[in-house]
Amino acid sequence: MKQEQNQCKNQTFSYELLPQSLTKQDAISHALAINSNNNLLLVSEEFNFKIFYFKDGSLKFLQKFYCPILKSNEFAINFINTLDFCKQKKQLFISGSDTLITKWSFNLISSVKYIQRLEGQVCIASLVIHPIKENIIISGSKLGSIYFWFDHQNYEGQPFSQTISEHIKCVVGLSINDDGSKVISAGKDGIILIIEPNSTSELDYSKCSWIIKQKIQVKPHGYRICFINNDSFTFQPYGQSQLHYYILLNGQFIKDKEFQIQLNLEDCMYFFPQIYNKKKKILFNKCGNTLNILKYQELNKEEQLLQYYQQFQLQQVILFNETFNPWIFGTVSEDGQYLIIWDGISRNIQVRKYTIQN
Repeated sequence: MKQEQNQCKNQTFSYELLPQSLTKQDAISHALAINSNNNLLLVSEEFNFKIFYFKDGSLKFLQKFYCPILKSNEFAINFINTLDFCKQKKQLFISGSDTLITKWSFNLISSVKYIQRLEGQVCIASLVIHPIKENIIISGSKLGSIYFWFDHQNYEGQPFSQTISEHIKCVVGLSINDDGSKVISAGKDGIILIIEPNSTSELDYSKCSWIIKQKIQVKPHGYRICFINNDSFTFQPYGQSQLHYYILLNGQFIKDKEFQIQLNLEDCMYFFPQIYNKKKKILFNKCGNTLNILKYQELNKEEQLLQYYQQFQLQQVILFNETFNPWIFGTVSEDGQYLIIWDGISRNIQVRKYTIQN
């Protein structure tokens, strides 16, 4: 058994480009999302979004939708910034630069239907759906607010919302842990917030108030933050070639280690959040025009004491053109088999497949 675990640890992999997947799209795509069945891909196109049938990495265009509450005006440049599928319900949530959050439903691949908009917060930069209670949506604004939306079962009523206004600049990153008991946020103001429900005995988190449990000052600020498990997360400081790893110790998160990544940074955008894929235990971390792909290893107590054992091993680095190219946006399938990217130099949607190296 131990030999099998060591073989798994030493197994190398890469994400290889599928040439048949290349699909031209000239308009900017800040957000992409693929459903858990790997048969439906959403790709934003400025303030519209497209639906593709996805099969083994090949794309077939189905339909294009205009988000009804994204209204252009002379003072704003409108883009869809987040696309998120629910895992339990056949629903998805969309938000953007000059918009409210909108809810959509789909029963069949070709029958996507607009349902509702969530009134209150605008200029959405980040959004996560609660992993257990999908009636809870958490969103971060460019203006600094974090909203908790507690959605109704029917589509008529507006959801109740709770606001946290600790950040004074854009909330560029949000993540929620596996059991839904902690939310972390990263702001352009150099603050990381740890947010938890005020009652640990209340199983229905939609009936709780969410409060700030911890505030961490970081310098410089960072665009990417992500839970690895219930009690640890990673944070990428802007312009630095080290990935920071935080662990929970005596009820507080502390920085435990730093891991080297590759950096080719002229500029970076906060769209395409840090993604940790639990199935493959792989972390995807964008820096400028470079995507770092790291393998995570859970260490036992003996291994943790030895310095040469590392939780994160850099497995692959994908450089998207040598020239200035901060426009790299993407997503990863739930099973970790597919990495899907749109970049601003090639103007292509491109699919890469997980491949074990011999």
